Amino acid sequence: RDFSTLKDAQEESQRLRLFMESIIDSIPSILIAVKEDLSIIMWNKRALEYVSESKEDEPESDLYTWMPKLKKLQDEISMIFTDKKPFTIRRFKLDLEDGNGFYDISGFPLATVAYNSLLLRIDDVTEQVRIEELMVHSEKMISVGRLSAGMAHEINNPLAGIMQNTQVLENRLGEKLPKNRIIAESLGMDFDLFLSYLKERGIDKMVDA
Repeated sequence: RDFSTLKDAQEESQRLRLFMESIIDSIPSILIAVKEDLSIIMWNKRALEYVSESKEDEPESDLYTWMPKLKKLQDEISMIFTDKKPFTIRRFKLDLEDGNGFYDISGFPLATVAYNSLLLRIDDVTEQVRIEELMVHSEKMISVGRLSAGMAHEINNPLAGIMQNTQVLENRLGEKLPKNRIIAESLGMDFDLFLSYLKERGIDKMVDA
């Protein structure tokens, strides 16, 4: 019998399978497909970066045993199997690696006649969240700077007037201006005695301060 056609079909099927695996592994997102009993059907290479090496050869593992952190999403995952509706959670805080990170997590029901299953897609957006927080912080600092500049302007205007008038007051109460003595004597006032009064009462120091 001629098995060449069957052999060609098998080789083509193998090439197609390898091609699809290559596509899945090249996707930067974490991809995990699971059955309704939460047994894992498939994962990509990106998913392996978040589990220990001892679990890499355990495709039949329970999802929550294989990646315990995802148990926080068990309600959403269960609803996919019952309602057949996808879900997306953005900026979800999940410590999949060392330290806490933020992830966009989506779940999609898979169309298959063999069994009820779903696909989880997890994208690390920690860096994006950090940049957004920095931008918000920068915008707040810019707003604070503008507010400070406005307040400084509103304070400086009356303060400048106060300082200018205080300097005028200091000149007109002191002995630097000859006109002060002339006016005091024209009013019949002892100017030196007046200066002594200001000094005894500390008025000169107050004006200077």
